[in-house]
Parts: sequence; structure tokens; C-alpha cells
Amino acid sequence: MRAHTEARPVFKGANAMGRGLKCTEAGVTRRDVVFLVFSVCVLAALGWRALGGGEFQRTLACKYKLGRLGAAFAQYADENARAIPPAALETGRGYTTWDTVLGRYLANTRAGDGAATGSELIQRTAAAFHCPSDTEPRGGEKPRSYSMPMYDVKREGWPPVVSSQGGLGLYLDAERLKLACEAAPVGLQSSIPSIRISMVPDPAWTALLVERVAIRNVLGTHEFVVTAGPREQWAAKTIELDKFHRGRLNYLMLDGHVERLSIRESGGHAGNGGVWTIRPWD
Repeated sequence: MRAHTEARPVFKGANAMGRGLKCTEAGVTRRDVVFLVFSVCVLAALGWRALGGGEFQRTLACKYKLGRLGAAFAQYADENARAIPPAALETGRGYTTWDTVLGRYLANTRAGDGAATGSELIQRTAAAFHCPSDTEPRGGEKPRSYSMPMYDVKREGWPPVVSSQGGLGLYLDAERLKLACEAAPVGLQSSIPSIRISMVPDPAWTALLVERVAIRNVLGTHEFVVTAGPREQWAAKTIELDKFHRGRLNYLMLDGHVERLSIRESGGHAGNGGVWTIRPWD
């Protein structure tokens, strides 16, 4: 007489616990999951490579830094009757440059509060002025990757008008400061000349800062603090333009947004206007 044996349900997952999970009823195996994950990783890597990999990330970091500098310019303008700080101003003690002026805004200090001097502040906030793609050697000096489009009083006269071919970077050495003060409207001869936001017809297409990668462009110095035009913009000795931001540079506009353009595009129709001048029809 055969012993009665009770039929027991068989759970397919029970034996699979020791051999690795195998969901045969769902049609998905562990090998399928591994292959799917591997495929996603490969596609992500290819996509990152297509976007330029690390250079794409550095380009975005540069854009963020320009936006932060734009906010500092806006703070200065709010405190100074909507004026833009001169790119360079020669005083009896040397030059004051736009980066020196912005240092205290980036450090969240105010004039007269006993904080560090301008030169000390820009050393503390030096990273804000350095594009991570700018690897030009500076001989131990702090790099400045940006410059203001030049407004030359000797060439353009004073004050600016709608048709002015100069930019927003007012360069005032001793000679130009004297000329601007003498040409200023009655009652303003005693004040420091400045370009006001109200003088600019198209803030969204007028550059406040452009990238200027050069060995001698360092914090706090008047050299390379302004750039005359797009033909002078690229001065790097150790970096190829087509590899820097993939050939399209970042431009901070007066309204605070950042455009990514080729140098040729930045110059407008004539090649020497565009975002580089106050006049709006370039």
C-alpha cells in the first residue's frame, strides 16, 4: 500500500533564491536588467560626450558666474543713481577697476562698514571673476577672465548718445577723465563721469561683460580691463578657441541675462558693432 503524499505547491521563486533571482513568469531575467542598465550608461556617456563633457559643465559654470557679476553690477547701479561703474578710473593713488568696485557687493559688505579694502575684497572673491575653462597661466596672479566693451572718450566724445559706437566700459585715465569732465553738461563737471542705464536703448543686446582670456588679464589691474571690439577679444596663447566653450563664448548683457555667441555673431552685421556698442541697430 503506497503512502499518501500531499501535493505541495511549487513556488518558482523559492529555488531561485539560491541561484539568483529569475522571474520567468514576467519574462525579465537578471541578465536583462544588467543589459538595460549598461545600455542606459552607454547612452548617457555618449550624450555627455556629444555635449562636450566637462567643457559643457565648465561653460555653464562660467554662465552662472557672469550672472552673479551682473547682479553685483545691478546692486551698484541701485546705489548710484542707475549708473554703471567705470571700467577703469585713474586717481591719485592709481587705478580703480570694475572688479575692485564689485568686490564688496560679491562679499556682501557695504562702503564705510569697516570691512576690507577693495583690493582685499577681490582677493577674497577671486573665484567669481575666473571662468573655469580659462587655464591661461598668470604667473601666480589671480586670473580675471572677463572684460568690459570699451567706451573711449577720445574717440566717441562725451556724453554718450544713442548712435555711440562705444560700449559700456568707460575707460578714464587722467587724460580721458579731463576731457570727459570738460565736455560734461553744465553742473556735472565736478562729478565723476559715468554711463547710466537710461542712456542705453537696448539693454538686452548690449554687453556689460565679455570673455577676455589673456595671460595679463589679472584681478585689479587696468590692462585688459576693457576690450575695444570683437577683433581683439581672443588673446589666449595656450587654448584653442574651438575647444574653449566649443567656440561660442558667454556674454553678459546689461539686462542681466547671458548669451552664448560666436565672436563673429557678437559683432553684429558690420562685425564691429552688435553687443559691443550702445547703439541698438548693429
